Amino acid sequence: FNGPIYLILFLILLLGNVYYAYCTLINTKNWLDKYGTHHSAVLITRILGSLISGFVLIGIYILFTGTEGTWAYFATMFIGFVIMAIIGIHFVEVDYPNNYKGKEGFENVVITKEGYIPAIIFAIVNAIIMYGLSDKIYA
Repeated sequence: FNGPIYLILFLILLLGNVYYAYCTLINTKNWLDKYGTHHSAVLITRILGSLISGFVLIGIYILFTGTEGTWAYFATMFIGFVIMAIIGIHFVEVDYPNNYKGKEGFENVVITKEGYIPAIIFAIVNAIIMYGLSDKIYA
């Protein structure tokens, strides 16, 4: 991992993915309740959790086998986090307040900046890891 800094950043990224995988795949209903989301969203939330779990499992594999040739893993996560951040910012700051807030069916929905802040942090951490491990991940 080219030293402890990049290992720690990788572990932060991995633990963040573990947290969201757990929330969306295992603790789904409580997580939906936290945001006032109807339980009819369980299926799509668990599909999201399944995708995140794939990144967790591959991340654990990389942790034990090394980072050589893993550019696709990091690039896919980086692109995903950037898209998630852009969509999150647009929805939380523009779309929800102008089109959904106070409307029928959205009375109990809790919209927070968690819709994009973690994605921004994870994208930055991921970019730092990609830069710092470029000699290995592109090998």
